[in-house]
Amino acid sequence: MLSDDFYKLLFEAEDSIFQLKKSNQSLQKQVKELTDRLDILENEKGSGLFNKIKRSL
Repeated sequence: MLSDDFYKLLFEAEDSIFQLKKSNQSLQKQVKELTDRLDILENEKGSGLFNKIKRSL
């Protein structure tokens, strides 16, 4: 039979894995949001540059 210490260690390891999965999901969401914001900024910047060129012609 396995000792109580082993079961405690196993439970703590499972809890750590669960917490890491939650953190990973949160980080993935933040990366997606930042990527979307960067795309918007790049599109606005590109659009502004295009409009300046268009106006100068």
